Amino acid sequence: MKNIANLIGSIDKVGERTCEECGSTVPIYQRTDSEGNVHKHSICLRCDNNILIANLPSKEDVPKKRLESWVKNHEHVDESIKHASFATFKPTTDSQHDAKRLSMGYAKKFGEFEKNHSILFKGDVGIGKSHLAYSIAREVKRKGYSVLFIPVPNLMNAIKATYQSNSHESQEDFMSFIGELDLLILDDIGSEYVKVDPNGFESWAADILFQITNIRQNKPTIYTTNYTSAEMEQKYGRQSKRILSRMLSGAEVITFESKDMRVEVMD
Repeated sequence: MKNIANLIGSIDKVGERTCEECGSTVPIYQRTDSEGNVHKHSICLRCDNNILIANLPSKEDVPKKRLESWVKNHEHVDESIKHASFATFKPTTDSQHDAKRLSMGYAKKFGEFEKNHSILFKGDVGIGKSHLAYSIAREVKRKGYSVLFIPVPNLMNAIKATYQSNSHESQEDFMSFIGELDLLILDDIGSEYVKVDPNGFESWAADILFQITNIRQNKPTIYTTNYTSAEMEQKYGRQSKRILSRMLSGAEVITFESKDMRVEVMD
């Protein structure tokens, strides 16, 4: 077996040069390999180190990179809306045009709001709530903001996963990231299933949803749901009014109906 010295060959300093970038004196080395071939090498360590330092993340970049990685791990977009955009949303009534215009305006002005500005899309299944919500997500993300689009069932499963002994993330970590997002989109609130308590309420899900809506109360958040206020009260019990209060704080409510959409503004 050949030793390393034989494989590398002999290395000798054969001269010096002046770096064209920084003006430093840089040695020139010559290496003759085991087959007699001659190779010259000359690297400016000062410039090389400067490049490495320039590429290191700054203190400000580290949290941003961590958040981007977290979003990538947790975002879940259904195939049915993966390619959804404002261009592919085809309204058929005047009020649907208004809802689309409102959503486009929200995305365009995102980051310029003087105070918290959220949206609640509510109405029956399959009439465009998630389509518009994800269209907003795409545009806001394109502007460089951190956005997480996640169906609530997936959200609950992700939080449950933090309870596993082999989890690298705690529930506290998860909630911290939720609070850092520029925009959170919770899709299909109420569609999650969690075992009910003795009173018939989904207390764990309600507690989690309250924590999240409380964290996001003064931050831009978009919610979509098929549930009415009465149905949410029945599902979430004692927490329902607190959840709704935080969801509606500073929010515009767009109600999708079977044949139309009505836009309301909530104080």
